[in-house]
Parts: sequence; C-alpha cells; structure tokens
Amino acid sequence: MLKKLICLASLVLLAGCGAQYESVPVTYYNANHDTIADSVLGDRLSDEEIENQFNNNVIELYYNELSDGAYDIQVWNESDYYYSGEVALPECEKSIQVKAVPPHSGIVTTLVCPEFDVEADFEYSGDLYERKADKQLSYAYEMYYYEDVADTYDAVLDVTELNEDTIKQFAEYLYEEFVLKNVESSTTVHLFTSESYMLDTYEEACKGYIWIDQANDFVEIMDIDGNLIERVNYRA
Repeated sequence: MLKKLICLASLVLLAGCGAQYESVPVTYYNANHDTIADSVLGDRLSDEEIENQFNNNVIELYYNELSDGAYDIQVWNESDYYYSGEVALPECEKSIQVKAVPPHSGIVTTLVCPEFDVEADFEYSGDLYERKADKQLSYAYEMYYYEDVADTYDAVLDVTELNEDTIKQFAEYLYEEFVLKNVESSTTVHLFTSESYMLDTYEEACKGYIWIDQANDFVEIMDIDGNLIERVNYRA
C-alpha cells in the first residue's frame, strides 16, 4: 500500500524545479498516451489561478518501499484540473515529469534513492488544464469499486436512459481517462442509471457492460447477458 510522503514544508516553484536533477521516466502502457493527452487538454489556467491551486498543496506524493533503495512513487493530483509538470526530490537528485494526470488521480513510477527521506521537502512546478469542452460529459456520474473483485466497477450515470449514444460517449470518456491514469490492466464497468441503481435486483438494475482495454486502444460494449453489441477500436 502506498504511504503519503510527509513533507515539513513543500516547496512550490512555478518554473524549472527539477532541471538540475536526473529525470525519472514514467512508463505509459498506452503508446499513444501523449497524443490522447493533447486531444483532451483544453484551456490552461492563468498563472494566478495555478499559483492559487499550488499554494493549496494540490500535488501530493505517495511512496512504497521496494528493496535495495528502490521506491514506487505516486504523483497524485488532488485538484479538479489536469496536471502536467515536474516533481523533484532534491535529496534523491531526481525528478519525475508527468503529463495530463486527471483530477483526483495519480501516476506511479519507480526510482532508486538510498537517501530517500519521508520527511524531506519536495518541489513541483507545471500547468493545470481544463478538459476540452467537446470532451466533457453533460451529466455527472459516480464510480464504485468491488473490494473482492479486481478491476471491476459500477458506473452510475445521472441520466434517465442509457441509450447507445450515451454508452458510446461514456465508453470513450472512460477510455481516455484510463489512458491518462495509466491503468495497466483491462477493466470491466457495469452500467446503471441513477434510478436503476436503486432497484432491488441486479438483473433489473444493470443496463449493460463496458470492457476497457486502454493499453490496446479498444473497448467492448455488451448487453446485460454479456453479448457483444459493439467493439470500438480507437487505434488508427
């Protein structure tokens, strides 16, 4: 389990925080990560808005000790915007560059740092972006995970009906989010409306499934019985 990196006084710098440090690469499972990020990122917040957000410590670090001085480090974006930037750990003389980390999610990479200190300061810089207007959903939704079933979620959409167009739009939205969250494994999402989720039986409540393989750029849309309705391939 990842633990939060405790910082005595996080340093927030708006430019060049880690230029003097060795860059630790992030391995993205989707080869088209940057292209998809560019298609999703919209307007950049102003310098003043970014500084206000950063002053609220919206970028956090979590860690998990491995062995031989190696650590998994998660760059967590607690803001309501997409974060592109650089996070530096001075005591390790290393920095992590990330692109388009979605709101309230994180990206994990591994670094080796025998001098790692859970109470050390870290530095971060970068930009915050809105999602493009034509890439936004017109409704709210909630996701619930299964504690006893890996990579499976219930998605409850605040819509009156789950028609074909709504399901395809939601599938593309989740595919893009999973690419940017760097989800490694394929994921099954059970679909519900906010009204149907309150019904007594699962058979009445569930309106179908989406199976998302973000690393290979496709989703499959299935009916309640698991019959394939459509396979959508996003790779050109």
